[in-house]
Amino acid sequence: MQYQIPAEMTAAVRKQSVTVAIADWPLASIEKIFAYGFQQLLNDAAAPAKDESEIMPLVQKRIDNLANGVLRASPNRESDPVKAEAIRIATGMVEKALKAKGLKVKDVGATKVRELAKELIAKNESITATAQANVTATKDLSIDVDLEGLDND
Repeated sequence: MQYQIPAEMTAAVRKQSVTVAIADWPLASIEKIFAYGFQQLLNDAAAPAKDESEIMPLVQKRIDNLANGVLRASPNRESDPVKAEAIRIATGMVEKALKAKGLKVKDVGATKVRELAKELIAKNESITATAQANVTATKDLSIDVDLEGLDND
């Protein structure tokens, strides 16, 4: 299978945009970039693992996602603003309950927290109602943000 290598690539380097023309670079250099990126993607996938037994399933999930064209690092993101707000609210409630028991998210895992949040939403329609109200209230909110003096490095 043939792949089209872009003529140039852009990267953010300490908040500065760097664009480099790579069309005429040697194949060894392109292979190095690819190998480094691939290694980094798989290491990023394994980062949330709490123990060795969790590493390979996370890595395999990333490999499967990439093979299927899914580029997002987290398939847990919600595109529906009301659902996303409901998840945010319910997750906060779960985290508060964990804290009351002397636990942290890392003690039970982010996946379990999200699962508990979804269960909470399913059992309590008031969470979705509150989320809808929050989204509606902020939808047309127009506030000027003063960015003067912002360091743009």
